[in-house]
Amino acid sequence: MWLVNKLDEIHALGLIDDKMFIVCILSLVSGTVLRFFGDCLRSGRNWAQCKGDLLREFFPHFVCKRMVRDLIVFNFHEEGQALRKFVDRAFAAAKFLEYEADEEQLVGCIERHWPD
Repeated sequence: MWLVNKLDEIHALGLIDDKMFIVCILSLVSGTVLRFFGDCLRSGRNWAQCKGDLLREFFPHFVCKRMVRDLIVFNFHEEGQALRKFVDRAFAAAKFLEYEADEEQLVGCIERHWPD
């Protein structure tokens, strides 16, 4: 999930076309994900289509909800990490996973579960 978020940020710069962008990703992944991106290239899908297909293939809805909830509830943050950085990470995960909560709901959930 983190990798795809970062890739999305790089893609947004618009420095290369989608096909070349996906080719560059191949060296970062292996196994099933490598085959997945290879299929994206062969079928001529763009980055947005591949990302959407990746989400549906590897992150079904119930998994998405659980991942975001667990990220917040179990405070999967780095030791000494600032709250703002943790919130940004939780928002990025929720955005990527198409989590069905707005910003206020996510912040409320984080506040309820953040250690005192």
